[in-house]
Amino acid sequence: MQIAEGGGRSDYQEVMRALGALADERGMRELALLELADGFLLQGLAPRTDESRWSESAGQVVRLSVQLGEPELEMLVTEVAARRDSGRPPPEQVPSVFYEPALRIIGRYADEQKARGLLLLEQDHAFVVRLLVAARLGPRHELAEFTRDEMAALIAGASELRGKASFESSILDPIR
Repeated sequence: MQIAEGGGRSDYQEVMRALGALADERGMRELALLELADGFLLQGLAPRTDESRWSESAGQVVRLSVQLGEPELEMLVTEVAARRDSGRPPPEQVPSVFYEPALRIIGRYADEQKARGLLLLEQDHAFVVRLLVAARLGPRHELAEFTRDEMAALIAGASELRGKASFESSILDPIR
């Protein structure tokens, strides 16, 4: 994928924000995110959704995998940006908003590192990220860790900079 190559696409920050919004909308948790040559593969645990509320599978959790190519990512980034720019809150069925701001922060970190590839693992709101970065002797992988407490502080700090204390509290409630 050519996010960092300037191929007319969004940067990591916007793509990761959009992927986080998708994870929030689907009620996903315990994420794994892999950048592919032509998009991303997002996996996580999600509540099983069946037609009937009274089915035996109600309340069960399943592993959900979503692969998004360049066209789907562009549409997702555009939809999330339009919602954000309009000031509309996330859809009512979204159980909590955590991954959208959390992955945006990690995307910004990837942009600052001038990453050319990304692998992310999340458990209990803590993240390990492997970035492919350019180095003097050629590309190499670097690891970064964002603990649960660090992520909560980064989200709170970003919210305060934008003056959105109410948004911050809705994000941090699931963390506490």
